[in-house]
Amino acid sequence: MIGARLAAREARALERLDALAEVPRLLGRPDKCSIEMSYMDSIPFPNSKDTTSVPPTYFDHLWGVVAQMHALGMNHGDIRRKNLLRDAKDTSRPVVLDLTQSFTFSSSKSLVAKIMMPWLIRVDRIKFLQLKADHAPTGMTPGEVAELEDRPIHMGLGRFLRKKIYRPFKHWRQRAAGTRPARKRR
Repeated sequence: MIGARLAAREARALERLDALAEVPRLLGRPDKCSIEMSYMDSIPFPNSKDTTSVPPTYFDHLWGVVAQMHALGMNHGDIRRKNLLRDAKDTSRPVVLDLTQSFTFSSSKSLVAKIMMPWLIRVDRIKFLQLKADHAPTGMTPGEVAELEDRPIHMGLGRFLRKKIYRPFKHWRQRAAGTRPARKRR
């Protein structure tokens, strides 16, 4: 049930972004839970906070791609290292993947799009700046640093809930079920 919805969402996004060279082409939908995309010769985005292997121009190109997505009435929704590749021939060119978290509006002039898009663009921008700060800190402008420091409070809510609420509850439940040893007291 969820797989079919996510595949349909990604297919809609790929259809909308067909003109962008940095996004794979949608080739088809063999069944309702899968999609076929074109192959793009690329290399992985580096792990951890490697500040040497990604050229600063990569981030200029990446924000250009994301801005084109915004102009087409959609966002990415999940800008992070795992959803990005680098073109094998030109490592300063991004390859953008995983559009299952994107919102695609039928028109950028609709009431819902007018209300939601500024917020969605802000989330994309903050996630982009976090990635740039981790991998190209010397390329950050003072304006970008200030923008990253002025992060909306809701951006930290998920991390707070996961670390302070979900994990302790999960561990308590595992200890109660006997599948996790009790925590040692110091």
